[in-house]
Parts: sequence; C-alpha cells; structure tokens
Amino acid sequence: MTVAVCPVRPDSRGTIMARSPDSTVAPVITPNYLSDLNDARVLIAGMRFTRAIFASPAIGQHSANETLPGPEITTDDALLDYARRFGTTIYHPVGNMPHGGRRGSSGGSTAPSARDRRAAGDRRLNHADADHRQYERPHHHDRREGRRDDQGR
Repeated sequence: MTVAVCPVRPDSRGTIMARSPDSTVAPVITPNYLSDLNDARVLIAGMRFTRAIFASPAIGQHSANETLPGPEITTDDALLDYARRFGTTIYHPVGNMPHGGRRGSSGGSTAPSARDRRAAGDRRLNHADADHRQYERPHHHDRREGRRDDQGR
C-alpha cells in the first residue's frame, strides 16, 4: 500500500519571479514547501497518524513493513527532514497575483497584470494560471446528489 500525506490547505507560499524581461528566459521558481510551521506540524502529525493506522491490528495484518521514510526515522526533526528532501506537491498549487483594477496613490493600477491577463509593461506576455482561485479548496463530489461536501453539507 502507498499512502500520500500532505497538508491539504497549506499556509506556505512560494514565488515565481521573472529572471529577465526576455520572456524566453525561464523564471525563478521557489516553491517554499513546508516553510510555514503549521504545515510542518500538520505533515508530521499526518505521518505519525499513518504509522498508527498501519500498526493497528485491522490494517497491520495486511501490510508489509514500512519502506519510506523507514521505521528508523522516529523524531519530528528527522521526519520533517525526510519530507523536505523527498516531498513534493500532489495538486496544482495556486497563486494570488492581483489583476487590474487596483489603483495606487498616483491613480495608476498597482497590479502586475491587466484584467485581460496581459502583463503590465509588455502587452506581448499573457499570464495564465489559477491565480484567481487564491486558495485551492479540497472538495469531494457526491455523485448521487451532484453536490460538493464543501458547500454546506
């Protein structure tokens, strides 16, 4: 069996920064996974809870030994170190880049992107991402009712 443990609503925030005005130059991407202490706490708790589930008689009798991170990794610091070295995201991270409409004190827009998603300063660049969804919300569909469980259920 394989188990993926991750903070579903992470507080850590990364950045994507232009390296050059030349749009063919790759940006600098800094994901900052687990940079927020709450994310680290949630991840460690999830790893420990997973171990407890697999140690239970109901599941333990059907599972093999733990392979990764391995039973020798026991302290919070060691679990977090393992996660930082080998972990990654399992869903689409989103951003919060503001789009046009915000006005600075001089009357001009302070947004790096216009409402039409063209980059301010270089109308040849088009910004496309899920940034308008500032925080990815986990949800599950109930196919029988066609409703999502994050909508008042």
